[in-house]
Amino acid sequence: MKNKQASIGKIVFVLIGFLAISLIVFGILVYKFVSNNPDKPFVSKPGISDIVSENVSVQPEHVQYLLNEMGAYKLHNSPLTSNTPKIELVIDGESFSAEVVDNKIIIIKEVLENEDIRFITSKEAIFEAIKSDDIVETFKSSIEMGESNYEIVGDKKTLFLKGYLSIYEEITGQKISATAEVINSFK
Repeated sequence: MKNKQASIGKIVFVLIGFLAISLIVFGILVYKFVSNNPDKPFVSKPGISDIVSENVSVQPEHVQYLLNEMGAYKLHNSPLTSNTPKIELVIDGESFSAEVVDNKIIIIKEVLENEDIRFITSKEAIFEAIKSDDIVETFKSSIEMGESNYEIVGDKKTLFLKGYLSIYEEITGQKISATAEVINSFK
């Protein structure tokens, strides 16, 4: 009887130890991916005239500058896959896609497959944000006023693991508990 109690005690001790180690590793991973704060790469501000006319179009450098200022350079691959973060911007019906590779934002003028998030906006909203002193606040206002919109395309777990949480909080102004987001994303 004593041997049986001793072996049950050992099993419980091993399980508690395994659980503690698992929680520590999980905490380190969450901290590493949530607090990813690389140096902001320099992207020069593209020139924009004060008057936006119909014949002025949005160029890839406008999109790159906007996304860089919004913090997209902080995005990274999910630790579970090699998929890079991808953002699509539909500007007056024209698609631009951004892929973040090693904290650099690469823009192409076409649709990438498997984008994580999509912004739908106008060139006026893009140019207003770039001209403003606070790009994030101006673009956030554009979303709040219904002039721009966003769609979450990827699953929340992948978005969290790629670092979209900070950008989401920047743009929407809504704070999400990282722990709650992780727990909810696995449901």
